Amino acid sequence: YLPFSWVSGRINVDLFAAGPQSYQNPLGYLPVYPLIAHGAPSWTVGLALAVLHAIPIALTWKLAHLYWAREPHAGLYAAISAIAAALTPVFLQVAGTTSIDPLGAALALGALVCVQTPTKPRFNSLVAGALVGAAFAIKQSNAVFGLAIGGLMLWQVATGRRQWRDVLAFSLAALGSVIVFAGWWMLNLWNQFQSPIFPLSNNIFRSPYAPTEGLVSSRFVPRELYEYVSRFWEFAIFKRYVYVESFAPDFRPALLLALMCGGLFLLVKGSLPGVNKKIESNGQVASDIDRDTLIFASLAYVLWQMTSGNGRYAVALFMLFAVLTVRWAYLLLPRRWFWIVVIVSNVAQTVYFFRDADIRQSASDWGAGPYLEVEVPNRLKEQPYLHLTINMLTNASIAPFLNSAGAMSNIIGQVSLPTQGPVGERLNSLLQVWHGKTRILVEGGSVDLSAREKFEPLFPVMLARFGLDIDWSDCETIRLGIGGRGASGSGEAAKKRLLSCAVKYPREIKNDPAPDQQDAEEIFSRVEQACPRIYGPRPFVTEQGIDMWQRYYANSDTVLTASKKDGIIAQNPRNFTQRYIGGFDSIKSGDAVILCRNWAMQTPD
Repeated sequence: YLPFSWVSGRINVDLFAAGPQSYQNPLGYLPVYPLIAHGAPSWTVGLALAVLHAIPIALTWKLAHLYWAREPHAGLYAAISAIAAALTPVFLQVAGTTSIDPLGAALALGALVCVQTPTKPRFNSLVAGALVGAAFAIKQSNAVFGLAIGGLMLWQVATGRRQWRDVLAFSLAALGSVIVFAGWWMLNLWNQFQSPIFPLSNNIFRSPYAPTEGLVSSRFVPRELYEYVSRFWEFAIFKRYVYVESFAPDFRPALLLALMCGGLFLLVKGSLPGVNKKIESNGQVASDIDRDTLIFASLAYVLWQMTSGNGRYAVALFMLFAVLTVRWAYLLLPRRWFWIVVIVSNVAQTVYFFRDADIRQSASDWGAGPYLEVEVPNRLKEQPYLHLTINMLTNASIAPFLNSAGAMSNIIGQVSLPTQGPVGERLNSLLQVWHGKTRILVEGGSVDLSAREKFEPLFPVMLARFGLDIDWSDCETIRLGIGGRGASGSGEAAKKRLLSCAVKYPREIKNDPAPDQQDAEEIFSRVEQACPRIYGPRPFVTEQGIDMWQRYYANSDTVLTASKKDGIIAQNPRNFTQRYIGGFDSIKSGDAVILCRNWAMQTPD
């Protein structure tokens, strides 16, 4: 959706069509967009992505060459290191997909190679700055690698191995790269929303079009100081939600930590003659590279854990951990034990990871069919409509297959839109422009005939604040499959079914809340004040259901439901658990004990 919205000019027409992700820089998705948009066979798209995502593997090979540059068999050790990096679970899960995390990993690793290369320091500093600037431009979470590279360069200045002019060149190149690759996008966001990285960091930019509290997903962020260390062996646990949403166990970081602790113990005892001899034989550059890489990895690790702790944002770091495991096993262990540890650990890692089929979240065969297979009725292709979505999963990826002159908005989802204020004014303007040509996009599975009696009464209540209702007599079916043969094979049953239904205008918009809703709003405010880290940022609006009200909090993926009958219940849709907080009266009186504890997301073994 992102490159489509930019190429077609829809970015200035749509409103939160793909939720808050609608306003991410589309640049990282442009390389593969033409192939998918023009219906190229899925195997060609997959091949193009695989070639692109092989770049970080090549860069780990180049980095390893720097470690063993003056030793015999450098090519062999570099190849082993690259293979170990390629076996990284968080890399394997996104390699060959439309995720831009492998591209960000390539840019970060490329910058590290540049600052580790001893020749042409000024030129390599410029290139490193350009690479980290581009990484930040395509995804702001890559800022941790830019900061870690900057910290490494300052260390090199402090130890007399780099000049301040190199740091200045790096900084200017990074700034220039951000301007080139993201300046046009940031300027557009500033003109539209008064924020250059909207809707992120809105506690700083204070755009009126997003909540003014910080939007930071906290489900993987360590809650205690000791967890920064314990994560190293927790990465090896065969559970979901350890450091990524899926099963991605990796015990090489724990092995690396064990090697480093053993090396530190021996160093304190002064019994590392073998290591000192190897370092001396390699020369000062090789030993500096080893220390420099540890400094970079340490800085990147701490910054990553502080900002997200999400493994998908740290592909470069985990690939580097794999290389460092090989390197420090070589430095610290006798040659025979080195080979045993490296071979056994990587074979065991491969078997351990591949014992479960959770390699792709939506696995599908690549074939002659299109990568994204969308079957849209001719009516929706020929006539433009405003499509409103009411789901966390916006399905905005179907927008390029509808009439490009249409529009889209996710009115109820991760960021539900209000009908008042600056966002409400833009939404109301959009609804007025498309009056009579507006449709609702709903999941087909939720409106099957067997479930219509349950779900049909809910939609009028949800849509009441917009003055809309669904016209079930005017619905079109859209079928969506991935990989050319549906979600898991062939046939109609494997395809996702969406319904595009016309809207009715049965009522005027009512902005004055009912007395029961006013009570619910007060309850929500009390809970938010008690636990701002869990129940934040405060959403624009409170969603209404049948005799209940809800708010969604993006930072902790928590849904808070208030009901006169059932009380106040907090639940997390990702792990299907809930907590009872108390009744309306107990919370108003202050008798209820509100637990400010984040959700335990990890699954059983």
